[in-house]
Amino acid sequence: MSTTFTSRTELESEFLIALRQRFKHEVNRLTSGAMAKILGKRPDTEHLSFLLTYVYIYHWLRHNVHPRYFGDVLKPFRGSSRAFLMDLLEHANDESEFVRGYINHWQNNPDQAPVQRQLLMELLAKHG
Repeated sequence: MSTTFTSRTELESEFLIALRQRFKHEVNRLTSGAMAKILGKRPDTEHLSFLLTYVYIYHWLRHNVHPRYFGDVLKPFRGSSRAFLMDLLEHANDESEFVRGYINHWQNNPDQAPVQRQLLMELLAKHG
């Protein structure tokens, strides 16, 4: 099957759809147990798995997507409860800034109580 694009806009649209699918697939794969498997059997695997998934995704994005398209790739995922993660993925200058932003978000939003916040707070209490 051959696809012919009549404009740059059509090609760019298809390109972004494919990148978004790859992005979502990587996030789902890692959050569904692949990151825990990578980390192996260690006492803090559960506590680190979600955060390290997104550290990995931070690097994946920079490896696979031109910075010009970061916002376009992440746009459909901003409406969710993880919109702050999409902002960090797009704007953090390095992984340290990303991790600091992640920690700051959960420390400054105690009313939001998903399991990821609880695991991070337990990890910080244990390791400072």
